[in-house]
Amino acid sequence: MFRPVLPMKSNGFPQVTDEHLERLGSAMIEAFDADAACYPEEINVDLFACKYLGMKQDFQYLTNLGKPLGMTVFEDGNIPVYDKGENRMKYIYVAAWTMIIDNSILDENQPHRYRCRFTVGHEASHFILHSKYFRFQAGEDKRIAFSQLEPDLLDESVLSFIERQEKRLIERQASRLSAILLMPRKAVDALVSIMN
Repeated sequence: MFRPVLPMKSNGFPQVTDEHLERLGSAMIEAFDADAACYPEEINVDLFACKYLGMKQDFQYLTNLGKPLGMTVFEDGNIPVYDKGENRMKYIYVAAWTMIIDNSILDENQPHRYRCRFTVGHEASHFILHSKYFRFQAGEDKRIAFSQLEPDLLDESVLSFIERQEKRLIERQASRLSAILLMPRKAVDALVSIMN
């Protein structure tokens, strides 16, 4: 497996540009599946996350709202999930390096049902980019260390300005890398060339 070396702050926060992410995503997909990196075909993002990265995947209702669509667990522990049958939150044990995809993403009636592949790529991107950051956070504050939630669901009043900025940037980095993993530049360029 390709192991990236990323420039980081002392707290494990990756200091990467879009260019860094482009090179990183391209190198990882090429190491995972050289053909898919260069030719227009669907990247099997589930296989990439589970077999290549070694993550585990689980499907649960994370809330009763259908948001967030995913969560990455960085430390073994109990996390809150929504029990739809009992209409209440409960805790389940989840091992480190597990991505949890919200069950609502599989519902045919939900507008975000087409986002499953992107969400898996997004959670895999948290694993690639933010593992050190969240493991550092685990030593500092157990409230936010078990997973990454979307910034608009966090109680931002407990976070400093810098922490809020980092949370937003973390989500942007994961989304950008997910897009790069799902659509490698060489494969997109090849498709454009074929279409012209």
